[in-house]
Amino acid sequence: MGFKKIPITNIHNNKTYKMPELAKVLKVCVSTIWNWVQKGLPVINRDSKPLYFDGHAVKEYLLKKHKSRKIFMQDHECFCVKCRKPREVVAESIKVFSLGYLDKNKFIRSIKIVGHCIRCGSTIVRFSTEGLLFGFLDYYMINRIDIIESKKQTPARRKGIHKSNERESN
Repeated sequence: MGFKKIPITNIHNNKTYKMPELAKVLKVCVSTIWNWVQKGLPVINRDSKPLYFDGHAVKEYLLKKHKSRKIFMQDHECFCVKCRKPREVVAESIKVFSLGYLDKNKFIRSIKIVGHCIRCGSTIVRFSTEGLLFGFLDYYMINRIDIIESKKQTPARRKGIHKSNERESN
């Protein structure tokens, strides 16, 4: 079962939607809306055809649904897909990759921590900003780690915008 990010911001609070219209706004199938109705998505009047939905109620339902799926981790944990739980990392397997990207013309340095699950041994990953890295390394008592520069194209590189270009234009 996959998870797709639903564009909740496309819904207007004080607007009513018919089912096909709501499906189009949220970029999902009508059958998905039906499934949500069966699981508790509020309908204005169930007896009328077509079904109408209140924008505010739909937003609340989807936000509640999203929050119930969210998994909170400690700073020293990564999510293991195989175990389906936050797990600690085998300290010897930790690698840190640097990922840079532009956010509203500001260069953000983010990191990707890769290691092996302490329980099942599968590869686990965590994305974060550099601020988390020091606490993460302290927990595992690692004094020094090499940060590997990622050669993967970031959204900024795909657009042809680089940190060096930003300085030159100023």
